[in-house]
Amino acid sequence: MCYASSPVPQNWDQADQFCFDNFRAGVCTLAQCRAAVCRAGIPTPGNSWTSTPVAAGTFATVSGCTGDTVSTAQYTSQRATTCCLEWPKY
Repeated sequence: MCYASSPVPQNWDQADQFCFDNFRAGVCTLAQCRAAVCRAGIPTPGNSWTSTPVAAGTFATVSGCTGDTVSTAQYTSQRATTCCLEWPKY
């Protein structure tokens, strides 16, 4: 799995486009973010988008490595962008 983050906060649509344009990847899922950041020992980029929708126009966000750091935000909010790309296992 590869992981990268944007240098500037973005809304969810911009985050999704940033990941696609730069890496042909998607915004990290919560599990990918935990694997790429928490388990790898990399400092968290802060309050970041995930690819998980929770309600109309609202997505899950994650700001750390514990369960209480998961929250939600409207897609127009500015958050850090984390991009993840996984290769299939054979």
